[in-house]
Amino acid sequence: MLSTVGALWKKDYKGEDGKKHAFLTGEVNLGILGRKRISAFKNEKKEKDTHPDWRIVMSEEVASDDGKKEYKQNTCGALWLKEYTDKDGNNKKYFSGVIQIGLMEHNIAIFANENKKEEKHPDYRVVFSKPDRMTPDQSIEDDSFDEDDLPF
Repeated sequence: MLSTVGALWKKDYKGEDGKKHAFLTGEVNLGILGRKRISAFKNEKKEKDTHPDWRIVMSEEVASDDGKKEYKQNTCGALWLKEYTDKDGNNKKYFSGVIQIGLMEHNIAIFANENKKEEKHPDYRVVFSKPDRMTPDQSIEDDSFDEDDLPF
């Protein structure tokens, strides 16, 4: 069983094109680096299959000159949409990727939260992973969503 190290909620924002775009936001616990607020956005600049499908952005609170809270955002990772067949023969989707903070790099996987029962519960679970050791039995079954921007 993989242990959960973070949780993400689906949200949306109004883009420059006037349309709503989905994104994921929440926190991950990176061990000695502490808890970090992250968001994941669809990679609108993807040109090749090898480019990531989504990008991860870390938000950090910084002091402003006028004393108000401001947030600095840095791209710190990438996600690729993957698919596997579960033990019942159903095709399931998940994200596989990496978060890099400083010199530390963490392989992660993101699965739909099959245990979501209330609105406040996260939509997705984040787990540390080893890409060559991930198996369908370790993952969470996918919930489907109607938003066009979200792949699952």
